[in-house]
This record gives sequence, C-alpha cells and structure tokens, in this order.
Amino acid sequence: MLWVLIVMTVLVSRFFIGLFDSSRNVGKILGIGTNATRRVDAEARQQYLINLLHEAQSIANLGSWEFETATNKLTWTDQLYKIHEVSADFEPTAENGLDFYHPDDLDIIKEAIAHSYETLEPFNVVCRIITAKNNLRWARASGRPTLDKDQITGMVGVFQDITQQVIIGQNLQNTLDEKIVLLNEIHHRVKNNLQVVASLLNLQARQLADDTAKQALQSSQRRVLAMASVHKALYEHESLSKINVNTYLRELAHNIIKGMGMSRIKVIFEIQEVVLTIEDAIPCALIVNELITNACKYAFPTGINEPTIIIQLSYLNDEVYLAVRDNGIGIPDEYIDGGTSISTSLGMTIIDALTQQLDGILDIQRLEEGGTAIAVYFSPSQTSAHIDLAVTSDVETSYVVTSDVVTSDVVTED
Repeated sequence: MLWVLIVMTVLVSRFFIGLFDSSRNVGKILGIGTNATRRVDAEARQQYLINLLHEAQSIANLGSWEFETATNKLTWTDQLYKIHEVSADFEPTAENGLDFYHPDDLDIIKEAIAHSYETLEPFNVVCRIITAKNNLRWARASGRPTLDKDQITGMVGVFQDITQQVIIGQNLQNTLDEKIVLLNEIHHRVKNNLQVVASLLNLQARQLADDTAKQALQSSQRRVLAMASVHKALYEHESLSKINVNTYLRELAHNIIKGMGMSRIKVIFEIQEVVLTIEDAIPCALIVNELITNACKYAFPTGINEPTIIIQLSYLNDEVYLAVRDNGIGIPDEYIDGGTSISTSLGMTIIDALTQQLDGILDIQRLEEGGTAIAVYFSPSQTSAHIDLAVTSDVETSYVVTSDVVTSDVVTED
C-alpha cells in the first residue's frame, strides 16, 4: 500500500484527549483542530489600519479626543500631546484642556461646545492655543456629542494644528494686498494721464479758430475721457479686473451731455447690473461715447419737442445688449444695412471697429415712430446674473426693485 503524506502549514488551535487501555497505557489520542488563520489575518489587518491611521494623523498634525461626561475624563491621542507640547504623563481634563486656548479665543470655543450640546450638531471653529512651551499655534477644533439611548454621554472630536496653513495664507494675503495697492495706483495714474491728455486737447482746441478742427479735437477729448472713466471705475471698484457697467455708463453719459452743453436733452437709463472685464468695458465706453455724441450733434435740430436719449443695457440670452436710442429726426438711409456712409464717418467707423473688437453684431435702425436705435450685441468675457428691469416715468433719479434686482432711472440734464 502506498501512503502519500501531504503537509499543509496552517495556524490551528488544538485540543487533545488521551484514551487509556486497561494497563493504563495510552491507546488512542483524539483531537480537534480549528483553523485560526483567518482570525490572525483579521487582527493583523486591524493593527495595520490602526498604524495607518496614526501615520495619517501625524502627517496632518491631527489628533483625536474623547470626553466622558460621567467621569469627566478627557482622552487625547498621542498627536494631541505633541501639538500641545506636553509630556506623556500629562493628564488632560475638561478644565486644563481649555486652559491652552488663547484668552481672546476662549469664549469662541466655549460657545461652540455649548451650542453643540444644545443642538446636537457638530461644531467646527478656528482658534489659537498657547502650548506648554509658550508657543502660539493656530488650530481647527471640531467635535460632536455622543449619545446613548438619546442621552448625551460626552463628546468626541478632532484637533488639527493649522499654523503653517495660516502663515502661508497670511503671506499670500499680504502679497495680494500689495498687488491690489499697486494695481489701484496703476489705474489711478492711467486715469490721471488720460485726463492730462484730455486737458491738452481742450487747451489746443481753444487756440483754434477753425470750428471743424476745434470740434475734431473736442471729440478726441471726449474719447480720451471715456477711457479714463473706465480706469476711474476700476480703482474705485472692489474688483480690479471687472467693473459694474451700470455705474460708469451713467457718469459717462452725464459728462458727455454736460460737456456738449445739451442741457435740454433728457436721458433715460434702462440698465441692468452688468459686470464686464476691462477688455469689454473700454470698447463699450467708447461706443456709448460715439453714439451719445452723434445723437447730440445730429438727432435734434431746432423744433424737436422733449429731445430724449435712452441708454439700454441688459442680458439677452447669453449676450450683452447695449443700445442708444433717440427720438430725433432719424438716421439717413445710407448708414443703414452697411451703407457706404459708414466708412466715411469717423464716428461710425470707430463704432464698427469697436464692435468687431468685441466680436459683436452692430444693428442700426430708423424707428417708425421717429428716431434712431443703434445696438451692439456681444458675448461678454464674464457675465453676471440675469436681472429684469422696470422703467420709472419720473424725471427724478429713482430706483425700482422687484423680486429680481432692478435699477432704472430717468435723468434730465440741467
């Protein structure tokens, strides 16, 4: 008979019983063996996960804590001893644990804990501590109550040293503040320089006897001031890269009409809160400048009752709609639908070029009821929320607010 011996290496738990014969010699041995490999593997994996958790907490400067209400016992993990710079024989309690908090932040953590107990919701606060070695550290403290049959038994949480993150954040903020100051100064200087150029053009215009040359210089002056108004709005606005067009269009229109001495023209604003980047804002300012200037010069000969200019600005689907309308005599046919006169008019040439710069569409219409509407449609670099608008009927400055934010006013120039 051939015997084959198969040897298997396993971890087993054994239990043996000896059976004796009449001479009290062992005749047989009975035994039970249980495979313990899985249990040992589970214990090893559990220890591995515990070690992994400790390593993760060490890397993140994060410690865990538990407070038991019944015993008033506070338990810290090893990382919390390191964060607070205390020795291993330190015994944390609810009282001495709070002693580490900065005096200015102590009420913050107390109120957070009390609110968490009251609402059963977790708390999460950023505060400062002073370690046992008198070092100041920033920390994020989080926790939540523990319950047993709806009864609060204590609280568990985590505590993370975020000092390095706070220092990095403060350095970045300081750098950002310096950049903001610098950019504000740049916009301010650009605005001042453009105003100097405008003043020089004005001085030159005053020296000229030829009315055509004088008007040309004055038109250039208004264009320079239109660009200056954008830079002025930028350094006065919270953002240094985009501005609320609503504000500067009003100021721009008022300055143009006042500068041209057209006090009899009423200006109506039908505008939303539109925010544009500087790349879009400057072309828009120049377009509005040209349209208002043209309307003031050509739309209202003597005899037009209540001459009115309407400036419209809104979102139309995914595009910005910018238009200037008037109730004047109407634009000549040769300027409509790409007429040849566009290329011979400096103002219309500028408007057409700026529209192309915006990758927009220029629409010129003579209104049936009388007057002209010239509109530009373009996709902005960045858009704000859509806002419905309403128009007031008064000539006093006013604002109408509905469920959607609305700003519209009617202004008569004095």
